[in-house]
Amino acid sequence: EQKELFTVLQSLAANMGLCVVDVVKSVRPNNTDIAAVVCSENGETTIDTCEAFHRAALPLMEVMFGKDELSMSVSTPGLQRQFKDFYEFRVFKGRNVRLYSLRDNLWVSGTIADVSDDSVRLENVVFEDAGDEMPKSASEYIAGYREIQKAKLEFVFEKTEKEKAEKKEKKNGKPKKKDNSKTKNV
Repeated sequence: EQKELFTVLQSLAANMGLCVVDVVKSVRPNNTDIAAVVCSENGETTIDTCEAFHRAALPLMEVMFGKDELSMSVSTPGLQRQFKDFYEFRVFKGRNVRLYSLRDNLWVSGTIADVSDDSVRLENVVFEDAGDEMPKSASEYIAGYREIQKAKLEFVFEKTEKEKAEKKEKKNGKPKKKDNSKTKNV
């Protein structure tokens, strides 16, 4: 039943340019709760995206489970979603991920470049807490699914141009110029 629910919602989502990441159905006496996590296939997933999917999906859920005591929530994956299934590597291809490698016993961060049935290939890789015997970074890293203990999305904060310039000035030893001019309102 859970797989059927996922298939129905994924079909609807695909028609809206979305992808279903996860669906959880909880049944209690006199109540059915459905929680769906969706993301946009091309771009940012917003509250409006979730609202539109909710409006489209709720009537389907009412047909499947009845209107009485049905509740449905729709959310985004969030900035640092912990993966629940290897399927999510396909969903988040092109995004930054952080995974724990059992093979190398360390955290590996990179961009999901390619996904196969049994492994994932990351690009622009950084090895966290790598010892002297291992490089701190690499252009790519391939991890078999059996080697991955856990994985999650990794949000990388981009520095503004002003922050980049300030960092460069500090690195070069140039003091930041102060603006001593005063503005007069006329």
